[in-house]
This record gives sequence, C-alpha cells and structure tokens, in this order.
Amino acid sequence: MKLFLFILLSTLFSFSIKSKVITICYENREVAPYWMGNNSKVPSKQPGLGVEQIQYLDKLEKNAKFTFKRFPWKRCQNMLRKGKVNGIIGSYKRKREEIGVYPKNDMGNIDINRSISKRSASLLFKLKNDSIKFKNGKFVNLKNRRVGGVLGYSSNSKLKELAINVLEIRDMESLFVMLEKKRLAAVLVKELPSKAYFLQNPLKKKVFIEFGTIEKKKDIPGAYLILSHQFYEKNKSLAEALWNHMPEVRKEVPNIAKKYFLNLKKK
Repeated sequence: MKLFLFILLSTLFSFSIKSKVITICYENREVAPYWMGNNSKVPSKQPGLGVEQIQYLDKLEKNAKFTFKRFPWKRCQNMLRKGKVNGIIGSYKRKREEIGVYPKNDMGNIDINRSISKRSASLLFKLKNDSIKFKNGKFVNLKNRRVGGVLGYSSNSKLKELAINVLEIRDMESLFVMLEKKRLAAVLVKELPSKAYFLQNPLKKKVFIEFGTIEKKKDIPGAYLILSHQFYEKNKSLAEALWNHMPEVRKEVPNIAKKYFLNLKKK
C-alpha cells in the first residue's frame, strides 16, 4: 500500500512539474473566424480558429497546459506587459517588444517560420457605387471623409499615414454597419475575418466591394504567439519549444478552418 501511494504521488508530482499552465488572453468581442462569441466565455464548440490553434499546440507540447482569458484587446496587451497573463496572439510591431517576447532566429531577427499563422492581408472595402479608389498606395477621391479600422490592429498605423480622418472601432461588424450608412468612406479589415463575414452575410456582397490593400505583399504580417517577458525569463526552454511547434500548428490550420466554412490552402 505504501509503495502504491509513493508511486501515485511521484507520478502526480512529476506531472505537475512537467505541465506548466500557460494563460492566453484574447479578444472578448467576436472576430470571426479567429475568436468566436461576444463575451468573456470560451465557447466549448467552435471557439475560433485562433483558440483551436492553441488547443492543437497543447496536444503537441506535453510540458504545457493552456487556459484562456477574454478581455478587450488593449487590456490583454496591458496584462501581458504586467505578467498577469502569459501570452497573446498578435502581429509584429516593434513597440510590442516592450510588452512581450517574439520568436527570434539565430541572427536576432523575428523568426517568420515560427509564426502561428502567415500573412493575412488587410483589405479595403467600400460601397459599390462610391468613387473612392486606391492607386499607387494612395487614396483617390477620399477628400476629408472618414475611414475606419479595427481598434488595436497594427495595420491602422499605416492607415493613419494615408488618411487624415481615421476612426478605430472595437469590432469589424460595426465598421461595415457604419460603411453601409455612409458614415465611413472605407474600412480596413483582415482578410480571413472579412471572408467569414461575407459567408455569414452573403447579401452584403451586393453592397460592399474590396478595392485594395494598404500593404505590399512582402510586408503583410503574420501572427505570433507573444509571451510575457516574465514568463520567458523563467521558462526559456519551454517558450522556445512552443515556438518550434508552430510549423506543425500552421499545417493543421486548413483542417481547423473547415469547421468555420473556410477553404484555405495548406502552407
């Protein structure tokens, strides 16, 4: 009996040492297909492409156990800076290196091969009958009208270089509502969420039209698992192991995406 208890306790102790609980914070507003649901709960079914990527990473890395918290995107970033959560998923911005750690290569540069997803473009949409155009990296016929982007997205910095009047809104659907009501001349949204939006709202294809992207193809950012400085300093080996799994995670994305009615090519 004593031997049995010793073995049981040793096993539990070993498991607790090996499995590090890692808390990921993500948007509490729906950004289909990445994050589903408009509250603080993580849906048990179809929680979103981003969540399922992390859940797949959980299966690959036996030394980690992932949990999730949902808050506004700005708050997630602030919690990462303070070490109150261990990770977020986001594109690369130099300023974000102040709040978290990105995967780097041997040269000390951002390691694109260890991104959690590659190159989702930011697309411009307008009303079909609007005269606004986007040519040679500039707006034509915009005048002083307002354009919109999703609050907290890195692509907004480029948008602000191109337009004087930029409004940032917390969710994509509200942008399209304002666009339809002519309160915005154009909106800038991510490629996959826009695909999901039009799959859910097919009649809107008759209302809106894509008319360009503000990024050059080579500059389109991927998304990364960004870890807190506090977590990385204490768990460098585990952090590197997580990032090393990312090529496998990306290969699984097309299979996950089928649940969200998207047909993605394998990368």
